[in-house]
Amino acid sequence: MLLIVAVHTIYLIAGTAPLQYNILRVILANSSMLFIFISGYLFQYLLDKYKYGTYLAKKFKNVVLPYIIMSIPAIYLLLTKPEWIDTSWINTGSFQSKPVMVKIILFYITGSHLPQFWFIPMICIFYLISPLLRYVDRHPKWYYGIPVLIVVSLIVDRSPLNDNTLQSFVYFLPIYVLGMHTSHYTKEYFNLITKNWMILLIALVVLTGLSFVDERISYLQKLPVIFLCLFLFYKISSAKLDTVLGLVAKYSFGIFFIHKYTIIIVSYIYIKLSIDTFLNSGVLGLLFSFILIVAVSILLLIPFKLIFKKNSRLITGC
Repeated sequence: MLLIVAVHTIYLIAGTAPLQYNILRVILANSSMLFIFISGYLFQYLLDKYKYGTYLAKKFKNVVLPYIIMSIPAIYLLLTKPEWIDTSWINTGSFQSKPVMVKIILFYITGSHLPQFWFIPMICIFYLISPLLRYVDRHPKWYYGIPVLIVVSLIVDRSPLNDNTLQSFVYFLPIYVLGMHTSHYTKEYFNLITKNWMILLIALVVLTGLSFVDERISYLQKLPVIFLCLFLFYKISSAKLDTVLGLVAKYSFGIFFIHKYTIIIVSYIYIKLSIDTFLNSGVLGLLFSFILIVAVSILLLIPFKLIFKKNSRLITGC
């Protein structure tokens, strides 16, 4: 989640520090893969409690419903004051001539109204085909197809505007299934990672370098990132670290829904206080902005927690 926020935060320096922006953009590209990997991992981990109807009902309450609610401000702004949100990923020609209701429906089924919202329509496909994914886990020989799926993903590539839900599903399918596979064989994976972490580190350095030549390589580059993160947290887990990350984890889905709104608010305050040039001028300013955006997002979510308690999850996702 923190990497996803970082990806959307670096756009603050796109105009003032283009070199630093481009370097960070390539390094952080496809960070959503970690989020999708975790989704697959947790799906398999909780399969013993899986019942299709109950599963879909919970996902509607905890994912789809907050998506519908948290989308309202963005869609309203796009329909009334589009200058408030970067609309470069929206087809401004034929799209703008469509009736308002059609626009709203297209926003919801593509998630194109905010940069992170493409994820929700796509992950809903995974929810709908979860019986098939359960079948794969119950018949592990199907996991041998993961390398083939990765090759297919590299051929299909990611939708440039993140507005093709089916293409996004095909692109990220192997990562979700890889997460399932890792959960299924957790002990075996940790043994392999512990013995080969140096090889993973070398692979990460090489693939990161190649990503600057061809950004499609970032898909492969995130594979060692995923397993090195598992290794790192396995080795350095501590009470203090768990407390800090636990706080972020508690609000993680809420941060997902709200962080773009926070970025808009923070950017507006920067301009009003005439400090945007300093804060958006380089990596240090960007780091400050990143920490500020995460902190403000959590602060904005806390009142919902206090007022609605457990039901806040239906509104903000946490």
